Amino acid sequence: MTPSTQPEIERKYEVPAGAEPVWDDMPRLKVEPEQDVRSLEATYYDTATGSLAAFGLALRRRRGGPDEGWHLKYRAAGVKHEVHVPLLRTADRLPAQMRQLISGLLDDQPLEPLAVLRNERQVLQVHDPEHGRVAEICLDDVRGTESATGITRVWQEHEVELVNGTQADPQAVFDEIQTVLLAAGLRPSASAAKIARTLGAEDDAEAVTVIGPDGEQLPGTQPEDSSEDRAEKASSKGKKGKKDKKDGGKKGKKGKKDKKDGGKKAKRAEAVPEPESEPSTGQIVRTALFGAVRQIQWMDFLVRIGAEPAVHGLRRAARTCEALLIGLGPDLANPQEAAEAGRIVREMSQELSALRDAEVVEQLLPLRAEDAGEALSRSAAAHLETMARENREAQAASARRRLLSSGHQQSLRDLAEVLGRARLSDSAAERSPKKLGSRMAERWLETIRQLGPVPVEVVQLDDVLVHVHAVRRALRLFSFGAEVFDATPLRARKSQTTILPSAEGYLETCGDLMDCRVMDVWYASAARSLVRKGGDRYGVGILHGRERALLEASTEDSVLILEELFDQFEDED
Repeated sequence: MTPSTQPEIERKYEVPAGAEPVWDDMPRLKVEPEQDVRSLEATYYDTATGSLAAFGLALRRRRGGPDEGWHLKYRAAGVKHEVHVPLLRTADRLPAQMRQLISGLLDDQPLEPLAVLRNERQVLQVHDPEHGRVAEICLDDVRGTESATGITRVWQEHEVELVNGTQADPQAVFDEIQTVLLAAGLRPSASAAKIARTLGAEDDAEAVTVIGPDGEQLPGTQPEDSSEDRAEKASSKGKKGKKDKKDGGKKGKKGKKDKKDGGKKAKRAEAVPEPESEPSTGQIVRTALFGAVRQIQWMDFLVRIGAEPAVHGLRRAARTCEALLIGLGPDLANPQEAAEAGRIVREMSQELSALRDAEVVEQLLPLRAEDAGEALSRSAAAHLETMARENREAQAASARRRLLSSGHQQSLRDLAEVLGRARLSDSAAERSPKKLGSRMAERWLETIRQLGPVPVEVVQLDDVLVHVHAVRRALRLFSFGAEVFDATPLRARKSQTTILPSAEGYLETCGDLMDCRVMDVWYASAARSLVRKGGDRYGVGILHGRERALLEASTEDSVLILEELFDQFEDED
């Protein structure tokens, strides 16, 4: 019962009455209809407050068809994905694997059924002479019933989905199929998803017929007219126009009065609406904190499902939240709670440090091996790369276990609860966004100033690295925190942010230094592992020696840049 994840690359089309695409008109692709129509039933779930929908997720239990099971649809990096978990023997019960994926997004609320979609689906398999099966065309006849109201929405659509892993040109496949669909009168659908349409988000769409619980069609939602109906309406409209023109003279005097009265009404209607009031400083802060928590919850979800850049994203989200808490600090009504929230997000970031380091090693090792040239044999390089991959996989499994633990889940709930009730103190709430923003920036800057450049008495490499890392971390928190100035009306003084461009160069140099340190530690660990297993340490020894030289040179560069940075601080002061 292992969850599987796959991308979805698809297009949808609205189907007018009587449309019959001529598939033989496709010059290259051929369609082969399946013998049986698939009768599908999907029940969609969410919390009463729409916790999953707030993140753009849709959870359903599908019965019927080859992909029967629990499905979780989400979008990441602009691509739709779908997670599949098989049904349990008790089909209505949510499998533990699926619950673990979404538990951090539910705000401790139970799931409830939202709607039931019944779909009679005819599937056409699309074949390419060179690449074999490349797509499916699903001819869907959908009836979606909203659980809360009993209202049913009915529509037809054609869905074109690429087969995962096909080597065919996706654009060419879509274009060829779309040409036939458009020629038959179909048009691209603007529908976000079947569940959105079922819940009434698209009742104004021509393709949708809305039926009440009593089976009666609701007013204002009529089936699409046939061509004969449209012609009859046009004819009736023309006759009515002639009659109106004939009677127009009799209504002339009344028309003048109506026009005069209409002018008065128009003036009243055109009254300028009152402008929306600007959000208060307190509202701005609450929105920023809410957004920070939501970003942590979202990135936590992406780490759970194994999305590639999610580890870095979760660490960044945690640090952004920490930066906000440091910046707001004493201006919050309960600074102690803010400090507790800061501890939670720091621990969250630290939980992923080992995995992040393992990812760095796996990414940099091939580059280091290439730089070593002939000094490193191909077999030694390949063996070390295998060790790095296995280390990253082990760290990923360990991190995932921690994220799925009850302790981590409780930390997420505690964080959401604490920041959900966080408020500015009365005095801070009276400050303007600009004044509060400058106070936040000053706190970030003071944290950096207190560290200062590397003291002259600090000469041991490890001690220098600790100090450089501390300054780099403080600068990153300032950089992450300052992003709130772009997203909200909070503002810092210009003099407070002039340091950021210089800091970017320092962060890049120190980032390279920290990567060297990660590689240095891993080489030492790999060498010890090879000794235990009786392996050859020659290759790792070559790379380790080169890395130590690079580490020492990078440390000297970072110390010098750090001195220049603090000289600039003094000039600004």
